[in-house]
Amino acid sequence: MGIIEKINEKIKKHSTVSVLRKLQSEINAAKYDIELVEKEINLIVPKSESNVDEKSYFRILGIKPTKDKVLIKQAYRSKAMQYHPDVKKINNSEEMMKELNKAYSILSKNSGNRETIVSHDQVAIESEKKFISIYMKLRESDYSTFMGAARSAGSMDEVIGLAHSVTDWKDRAAKAQKLMIGKLDSRAKALEKRRDKFKKLLQNAQADDPICMHAREVNSEISGCLEDAKALQYVLSKAIDSAIARITPLEEEQKKKLFSSLR
Repeated sequence: MGIIEKINEKIKKHSTVSVLRKLQSEINAAKYDIELVEKEINLIVPKSESNVDEKSYFRILGIKPTKDKVLIKQAYRSKAMQYHPDVKKINNSEEMMKELNKAYSILSKNSGNRETIVSHDQVAIESEKKFISIYMKLRESDYSTFMGAARSAGSMDEVIGLAHSVTDWKDRAAKAQKLMIGKLDSRAKALEKRRDKFKKLLQNAQADDPICMHAREVNSEISGCLEDAKALQYVLSKAIDSAIARITPLEEEQKKKLFSSLR
């Protein structure tokens, strides 16, 4: 091998190592981002009814949610053959086996014992109630501030200006929506960016490398988590639209009464 070929070989090897290091770093960051998104989902969907935890365990095993314990066991054995420290000498093999063991332990006990699919209708109902509750607290605070400011106002024009502000219920609804689902939206977007990074790094990585194989699995977990988030975001948007439709005529009526009293 000539000098040029040796130099090119070293450059190629260095580039491969660099990509793998970046992949390992992205794997750790992605798992953290997934946890953040799932945490927000759990905050919005009642924990006792949420199937988020079980879905994450199914993603670790690399299969879709199922009540078939045989399939769960087969998936566990398949993954264990890939990551058992005695089989694969890779940096994260022990960590992966811990996750696999935990996932299998929980799913083999829970699967088939209870309903794990949350009704979209139930989520919508509960979310609509929650949005209205948040909105009403903001409304109470806004009107309390308005009453205090109106008492100390120097003129009727100033009071009317304050009244316009307090009856801006659309702005209040936007604040309530941000308080309710703002973190989920922002963290889901961050996870989408993480998936894009994975895609670029995987294009330059060796397909048969254990880290690359793990990265593809984590990338699949990201996609599954984003599917859960998007499904919930859709239900939430419909619930919020329904809540706003209920709020609108009440606020319009209140606005008429308030300005009528100021004449």
